[in-house]
Amino acid sequence: MTAFAACDRAPTLPRLGPHDVIVAFGDSLTEGTGASADTAYPAVLASLTGRTVINAGVPGDTTATGLARLPAVLAEHQPRLVLLCLGGNDMLRKQPEAATENNLRLLVQTIRASGAEVMLIAVPEPKLFGGTPDFYARLAEDMQLPLEDDVFS
Repeated sequence: MTAFAACDRAPTLPRLGPHDVIVAFGDSLTEGTGASADTAYPAVLASLTGRTVINAGVPGDTTATGLARLPAVLAEHQPRLVLLCLGGNDMLRKQPEAATENNLRLLVQTIRASGAEVMLIAVPEPKLFGGTPDFYARLAEDMQLPLEDDVFS
């Protein structure tokens, strides 16, 4: 039985070094729309960890627009870890789930190709009692990504 125990463990990230940069990449949830600059989650994370956390959130960003701007963000900041939180605006604009999932896969591949690790942050569907869409869990499993799927619920 213990041989199968590893199959149920969530993927983990390697330990960060003291000077490794974290990029929080996403939309208004990341940028902190409606919050002060020091209470947006990237600033709070930086304060709690003592690490450099870059807030690369852009209100209104979709997975497609994020895909277009990601290479420049990676080149500028050269992060060791990217916290990827996109998909909410795709759902609001009623983009096909398959397109959103495919764009997220491409975002993960681009991040990994830069040498950075990825943590996926799921966004719930914008409806009453909307949970996170299945494509986040499928993507996390297929690509062996750590997934935070409860933070916005």
